[in-house]
Amino acid sequence: MLFRSEEMAGAQRKYPGRFWGTAAVPFHDAKVAIEVTEHAVKKLGLVGVNVPGAFGYQGTCLDAAYLEPFYDCVEELGVPIFIHPTDVLLSDLLLPGYDGALYLGLGRLTDVSVAASRLIYSGIMERHPNLKVYMSHTGGVLPYQSGRMDKSFSKGVKLPNSTSTYIKRMMTDTVSPHTPGMKFAVEYYGVDHVFYGADYPCWNPSTAIQLFDAVGLSKVDQQKIFFDNAQRFFGLRDHALSKVTSAA
Repeated sequence: MLFRSEEMAGAQRKYPGRFWGTAAVPFHDAKVAIEVTEHAVKKLGLVGVNVPGAFGYQGTCLDAAYLEPFYDCVEELGVPIFIHPTDVLLSDLLLPGYDGALYLGLGRLTDVSVAASRLIYSGIMERHPNLKVYMSHTGGVLPYQSGRMDKSFSKGVKLPNSTSTYIKRMMTDTVSPHTPGMKFAVEYYGVDHVFYGADYPCWNPSTAIQLFDAVGLSKVDQQKIFFDNAQRFFGLRDHALSKVTSAA
């Protein structure tokens, strides 16, 4: 994990103002996770932390009680956590076969959705009001099923606000090969909570930009999604960004 973070930091130094890296963190022990996170942010200058939906042989999840100090740490540092599919548990247990088509088409979205929901239902989002969460892939199925989630509160979920309240605190991207999907994500989360994403090399960048253009956003809103939201959310340095703006 430390080696990967060092590699990301090296790329960040090599391409200042064009590349910003995030840290890989081991989650088997909260103390170790905190040490790696603090080193990555304070010493290496990385701007976020990658978190899987589940980890370990038994599939430990992000709402494990022993990780509470880790969330204290990232909230205090002010860096985002980035939720990306695990690519292990669902693909092996529930969605095998068809040359991976079931998992790639549905499993990854489910993985992200469940991981984010655990942060909500466990009360982590409520206990950490300044926690920055970034969900990949337009937030999976959450924006499309948040009404059902609001309706389905049970005695095991004790929160002062609706599920959708916490979902809309999160950020997401436009990584959906479907213009209506991108458009609904912007409408649901709000233009200030969405980043542009090409998902390269998994997706052709030219196709990604064509589908995004078809959403029909104003130049002001495009500026937010392409640039301003990332600058604000990740706390990117103005002097480095100015070089990118001038080059563009």
